[in-house]
Formats: sequence, C-alpha cells, structure tokens
Amino acid sequence: MNNSVLKLTLAAILMTPSVLAAQRFIVLSSDTDKFLVEAYGERDWCSSPIRFRMVLRPGSPLAGSAAAQIAVMNRLKKRILHDCPAATRAVTTVAGPGAAAGVFAAGAAEGWAFAPAGQSLLPQAQSRLPPKDSFENPAPSAAPATPVATQSPAPSAPEGTVPPAPRDLNYASAFLAYVQADPAMMRDAGVLRWWASYRYRDDYYQARNQEFRLQPLLERAGRDLAETMKRNDGRLVTIVLRTDFEPYDFQSRRFPVKLRGQQITVNNNDYSVQGAPGSFTIETQDLELIDGLPMERDAAESFAENRTKWGVMNRTIFVATTIRLDGQGFSKNGYAKDLKAAGSLERAVFYNDERATQPFYSLAAPEIEKARKIRAARIEAEKKAEELRIEAEKKAEAARLAEKRRQELQAERESTIRLLAASPVSVRLANWISNWPVDAGARLDDLRSARASALIGGAPVTVKMLIQADSGGRERAKTKWPGHLEIDVPAAQPELRSSGWYLVRGELSAPDANALSAAKLSVVDLYACAKPQCADAADAQAIVDRKLAGAQGR
Repeated sequence: MNNSVLKLTLAAILMTPSVLAAQRFIVLSSDTDKFLVEAYGERDWCSSPIRFRMVLRPGSPLAGSAAAQIAVMNRLKKRILHDCPAATRAVTTVAGPGAAAGVFAAGAAEGWAFAPAGQSLLPQAQSRLPPKDSFENPAPSAAPATPVATQSPAPSAPEGTVPPAPRDLNYASAFLAYVQADPAMMRDAGVLRWWASYRYRDDYYQARNQEFRLQPLLERAGRDLAETMKRNDGRLVTIVLRTDFEPYDFQSRRFPVKLRGQQITVNNNDYSVQGAPGSFTIETQDLELIDGLPMERDAAESFAENRTKWGVMNRTIFVATTIRLDGQGFSKNGYAKDLKAAGSLERAVFYNDERATQPFYSLAAPEIEKARKIRAARIEAEKKAEELRIEAEKKAEAARLAEKRRQELQAERESTIRLLAASPVSVRLANWISNWPVDAGARLDDLRSARASALIGGAPVTVKMLIQADSGGRERAKTKWPGHLEIDVPAAQPELRSSGWYLVRGELSAPDANALSAAKLSVVDLYACAKPQCADAADAQAIVDRKLAGAQGR
C-alpha cells in the first residue's frame, strides 16, 4: 500500500465518528428535563419519513414514563409544520436510561400525534399481563425466576403502552399454579420453605437452620402466598423465553421469530429447599403461533438502528408466554419431583430485557385465536393435499399395473383366445363377468352350493351367476332361472327386464336353511346379454377383446 492510499484510509477511519455525528442535529432539548431530540439527515432531514432520536440523560424526569416521552415528541409538531410542510410521516426512537421501548410514529393525517408503532396490537393499560414461562426443547432457554421481596403489585403502565409482566415468572409462576390447584399444600412445610426462600431470600438463609427464627418467617411466607394466590389466576403460567428475531422480511413486513418445540420446562434452581418440585414442564403446540414482529418498513429501520452498536445489531429479545393450563393440571413427569401439564397459549409479550420490564409488542388473545384458526385451516389443507397425493399415487400405480397386464394379454392374445375357445361355456361366461385377468379356472356358481356356503359361513358369499329374470325392476326382482332367488340391482346398473338373460356378480345370502325360501343376491356388476343363455358372452375372442378394452380404460 502506497503512502497516499494509507493516508486516505487513515483519514477515512479518523473522520468516521465526526461524519456520523454530522448526520444528526438537535431540534429540541431541555436542561431541566435532561433530554434532547436529534433529527437524522442534517440539511435534508425533512425527507420522508422524518427520523428522530430522543436521548434521555441520567436523572431525566421523563425516565420510565412513556406518556411523558410521547408528550415531548408531540412538541415536534410545530417544528415539522414549519420546516417540513410536505412531510407525511415521522418515526422516533428513544435511548438512554428509562427509555420507552420500541418505535413511535406520527403522521400528518393524525395531526402529528405520536403513538407506539402498531399500537392497535398492544393491550390497553388497564389489562394486566399474567406471568410467562421459559422453554427448553431444543432452543430458547427460560429466564430464571427473579425473587422479589415486595408484596406490592407491579406498577401500571402509562396509557398506550404494554404493562409490565407480573412479578412471579417462570418456575414461580408454575409453582403458584401447582399450589393453587390443591390449597391443602399451603400447610406443607416444603411449599412454605420454597416460597420463603423465593420471596425473602436473605432472611430465609439466615434463619433456615434456627427453628425459632424460621417459624415466624414461614408464617409470614404463608400469609404472603395466600395473598398472592388471591390475585393470581391458577390456570395461567407465564414463562420468559429468550430468542432472536431474524432479518426483516420486506414482503410480509415483519421481523420473523421462530420458537421451536412443543415443551417449555422451568427448573427449581434452589436445590437446598426440600419438598418443592424439581421442574415443571408445560406441553403446548402453540409456540409456532408466535411467528414475528409486524412492523412497517420505516419503523422497522428505526427499530433496527436503535438496536445497532458498532455495526452489530442486537437481535436478542425475550418473549413472555402465558399458557392457560387444561383441566388436568399437573401430573408426574417420570420422576416424583418433576411435574408436567398441557395448555394453550393465551398471550405473548415481547420484551427488550430478561426481567420483562421493557415491553414493546404484545400478541393478545384475539390475534392468537386468529393465528390458531389459520393454522387449523393450513393443517386441514395439508391433510387433504396429502390424501389427494396418496390417492393419485394409488391411481397411478393401478393404471401402471393395468397397462402392464394389458400388454401381457395383448402379447398373449391369440394363445388366450385358443385357450378360452377350448374351455367349457361356464369358464367363458365366468371370465366375461369377472374382473381382470383371464382365469382358466374360473367357473359360474350354482345356487345350491352358494346357498350352502352362505348358511355354513353365516355371512354373504361372492358369486358369479347366469340368471334369467322373471319380473323386471330393481328390488327383490324374481328369477325364472334359477328359481328361489331374488335380485337387488343398484342404480348404477341397468334395470332388469322381464325374461332377460344376465351375467351377474355380487353377494349372495340365505335367510334360513329352508330350500324353498328365496336366497338374496345384491348385485355389484351386471351384464345384459343379447342372446338367450348369454351365448354372445361365450365367444372367446369377444372375451379377450372385452378385457383388453377394459384394461385400456382403467
């Protein structure tokens, strides 16, 4: 590398921070509230969408209040209308301690009022989220339950944002559902010990080996557990899963998310407490319903940029999944201290952090139910497609075999004709009405032998017979020959004519042993003969050509 190239390269490296800094400039700031708002693009910052970045300094009174941060964003309206009258859309991301998570958008049509992007998918502030769970099988791992010493509920979220998750997550959430199913366990020493170690960790470890200090703590834990159960839905379990979102899909306008597996397992990490279950496993087929983060392109770009540092995007997110257990509850899962239950997904909330304090997107029950119906329709369509595929394969295989037999018969046509010509009439007539192939051993059945076989076997027998109709019709038509026989003909076959001769194939049954009682023959296939005693069907060449034609049409 020559000196000029080296100097140019070093200059480019040294200039990069200042060049990047020049791409943004401050449009709004406050020393009192300790914040500033930057616009991207310097002189061409009005290009649509306008992109802002709000930066909160340490100690800002706006920290932790999405409503207050949105109020500041709304102050940008005057600047936008003055400097960018042609603009139609703006997006803002927030950075710094206590920043509201996610992307906020505003448009000219809405009067430049900022709101979380995709707010229609977010639950209202007054709806409280149940706890979520973790899973291991084979990918995302569950976040460990975080002990909380306070008994106060989680604070309400500002209007228009997703409220924070409940304090009891993962193993603690499953533990609550397990105990709530059997209130008698409230008196179990192992249950109280685990709850005390979870809720009052320091006090428990100081008192666990001193019974006179431990007993008051267990009583305190019992009261806290009872109060917690009053506020808790015992059928819901919340576990936090860690996963990564995939590169943005510009066609579906979302960041795909894939949660694989059908089991979520949370373990008891405090093995020093005896009596508590070792693990809880939740079985559900609904994790695949959590398939992505819907986001418009401009909002997605800002979302990605806000998560990028030194050229590397942080794609890790945490999904709090709320599972509603079915009526069976928990049962043993192999080992005595390992339990399992089944359930269905009721809600999923996406967080920026493992402690589930920075929500930015919610998949609520209506969207989940819609996705469940779409999945059911897809599974049904796949099932039908598979059935059609199998049926097509069967037909193709049958056609292949039929063609093979046709070719074999064609090659042996002359010899087969000579064979049939030398065979008894009964053999030729039986071959006329029988299915493929030509069978030199085929014979017509006589009524007496067939009737006896049906009586002995106690079930209808398949027969091939020559008959002459007495009366016409389809139901219980009587025959002149042989006698004592009634024929039922299906609609797909021609109706019997009086005195007509027929070759029939079907199921014969005998109502009783009385030889004078008429046997019943349910026809499957029928041929109306042109000549008496079906002489036209006894022609050897006609038989072979009939079977060749039938094979061709299969």
